[in-house]
Amino acid sequence: MRVIASVQSKRGSSRGLIHYLAHSKIDRNAEPEKGRELFNEFTDHLTVRSANNFLKSNCGKGRPSNNELHHLVLSFRREDFQQLGSTDEERQRQVKIVTRFAIGQLEKSIQSERLAWAGAVHRNTANPHVHIAIQKQYLTKDLQGRSLNKIPREALPHFEIIDGEKRIVDGILIESAKQKLQELVAERTPSREHANDKQHNRNAPQKHDAIEFQKGDGNIREREILRRGILAEYQLKFKEEKIAFLIENRESLKFPIRDPEKAITLRVSLLELRQSATNSEDWSKTPRSRQIIAITNSILAREESEFFKLKEETASIRGEANQIRTDYRKRGVKVPTPAFNKQELDEIQSECLANTKVREFRYLEQVRTDLENKKEIAPRTVSDLELLAGQKAVSEMRMQLHQRQLSDFKDNAYYRKVKVGNDPVSLAMIARQNDIENDGRSVLQSIRSAIEYLTNKPSSRNSKSREVFLFDSVNSSLSEQSLQMHKSMRQEQKIVGALSEVLYRSSTLHTVKPVFSADQIIEIDTLSRKLKFPKEYASNWNLQRTSIQGAVPSQHGAKGKIGPDEAGNLSHAIVGRALAREILCNIGLNKTKEDLAFYRSSKRFHRFALEDKSNGSMSYLSLDDVDLPRKSSILDQALNLLLESKDHRTLRRQIEDRAKDRERCLKADVAAAKELSLNAAKEASEFKQLSLLGSAADLTYQPIFTTSEITEIEKRITMTSSSREAKHLNSLLKHLAGIDGTNFKELLVSVVKLKTKAGSGEERDSTAHEKGGWPEREDVTIGRGIRTGIERT
Repeated sequence: MRVIASVQSKRGSSRGLIHYLAHSKIDRNAEPEKGRELFNEFTDHLTVRSANNFLKSNCGKGRPSNNELHHLVLSFRREDFQQLGSTDEERQRQVKIVTRFAIGQLEKSIQSERLAWAGAVHRNTANPHVHIAIQKQYLTKDLQGRSLNKIPREALPHFEIIDGEKRIVDGILIESAKQKLQELVAERTPSREHANDKQHNRNAPQKHDAIEFQKGDGNIREREILRRGILAEYQLKFKEEKIAFLIENRESLKFPIRDPEKAITLRVSLLELRQSATNSEDWSKTPRSRQIIAITNSILAREESEFFKLKEETASIRGEANQIRTDYRKRGVKVPTPAFNKQELDEIQSECLANTKVREFRYLEQVRTDLENKKEIAPRTVSDLELLAGQKAVSEMRMQLHQRQLSDFKDNAYYRKVKVGNDPVSLAMIARQNDIENDGRSVLQSIRSAIEYLTNKPSSRNSKSREVFLFDSVNSSLSEQSLQMHKSMRQEQKIVGALSEVLYRSSTLHTVKPVFSADQIIEIDTLSRKLKFPKEYASNWNLQRTSIQGAVPSQHGAKGKIGPDEAGNLSHAIVGRALAREILCNIGLNKTKEDLAFYRSSKRFHRFALEDKSNGSMSYLSLDDVDLPRKSSILDQALNLLLESKDHRTLRRQIEDRAKDRERCLKADVAAAKELSLNAAKEASEFKQLSLLGSAADLTYQPIFTTSEITEIEKRITMTSSSREAKHLNSLLKHLAGIDGTNFKELLVSVVKLKTKAGSGEERDSTAHEKGGWPEREDVTIGRGIRTGIERT
């Protein structure tokens, strides 16, 4: 057997090396016209886009350049290729196994944890061959970043001195490829008699299938295929969306990374590291950047490998399910109801709600109704309905938050900054540029940089057309943000509507009160604080506290409770959480006061967005723009008021109403924030006595924040106008960074699990429900749920 390994020069199509591998010089008689199928270590079914994403060394949105990749070719003799299988499909599958083994041996030779590579089998020449693209950047087994500047000499044919003679050695790639090739050919030599037996057994009728067709209504097998096919399709859909999210947001995702200089662990993202870097070319080579890139690439590689593995494993069953649906639709007959069990429906419907797939949720609800009517599955229990009521309450609060954010967006759109190139630009900055001279150079520079980014030409100070172009670009970005916010709000409205229908139909015999899982309790805590709902915020704290205290053992050592060591941790959690809530409420109060004070000082010149419904255009006007002249005499003012046109009067009153509503809302926010702050201070006051006269950093117990709350504090530090507040919050974060504290969300999840365990058996908790009633998410394990006293108004 003979194998040839060679390194190709830097070439490829203008669309990149991966596109070249998939689409170059296709032989239509032997290869697919749409392009060759790509493969890697994990899967045989890669798209060009997926392969490019997999091979990127950074987190940009483009494809890897040809200079970032090595281009290898492994060629085989046609006779050897023919021995690998009876069909071209089987032969290609075996060649991929050979390629994976050869690359695996190359990885071992350079002490690599894993090389990122993708390949394609070419059959457009006399000798079948595999083109392989390998990313130069890789991680060693101890996660140190390395660069494979050239393929090692030992991997390719080379000369060595053996027994005093100069001989050519095949190298690692050829030797390993030959070894695996010989093994596969040796395995594929069954006797003709054995092959005939296999064919006979394959053609024989299957008793199991015959029995299935005789059961029930005669389509049991079809219903089972539909069930498995739908489960596979939904799992693939959820996986695909998760991968898309990772690719889209990988630069902004934060990870806990240890700072070697400060000896503390901080949560940072690649975007923050790039913005804070002094040299834009070297930021990606710092230890922290390389560590985050390694983490994101590892997560993405794992998710994509799981996706393609699942796609490959379920290809057959999904095809069968689609064929069944097609056949029934052609005949105009209703497709059989998939044979789901209750646990599967509970899990997949919960996943649909988590991913805002309301249409899929409604379809599965129809399936559930059919199965319940046929008595094939049990109806939802009271506990199931209580969990759905909890989900509905959370979605209602999300919807209210979206409505508030939309209102704020409309009132502040003129001053909202959007990214144009690398510079944040707002409509207000564009309007001010002609009025600013010496003290506005930074603003002018941002405007000019943005113009250059959009037009690819040096900007001119007097270029009105380019300023209009920039204005339209910013306006377009604002419109996209507004549409996205409307979309999010409508999605929550649909979820609320779907859940309301389920609860209305199912709860006629029961009074359903909402029950929340652990992460929902945390989310309600955040939502009620942002919405300035004092009643819900206080009720949620009572729920958190009683849940934690309920897990602490009594004096009699009740069965199923925790030990004294865990009880101490839970007591710390109650204190730490109370202190954290007070800090967060104070931040909210300070922000609302700042917003109100700033608005009052600039009320007359604050521009509100007004949409022309006839053409969809947007204009921005202030009281100063529409108000009648005030410096004239009383007689002139009366005359102006008398001669004011109807359209102008309508516009002026509209702006005046908007200005009054804005101030009224800000005042209400301040009042609600004060109530929240007072309540939180009262809750925390009993614990502050544990450290008399101590500062926040000197308390016996430290505040416990969730990761999203820490991000909120970091954002406040950059936005506050009070240097004293910024200094205090910075000090707080630095002190917390050196403490290995327990994450409150994880702690609450463990408490909810303890309640479930304690409720099993003789002392079963009334809120516990059957297994599978609520799925587990990757970021936090969902508990069974605990009853709440919160009542929505």
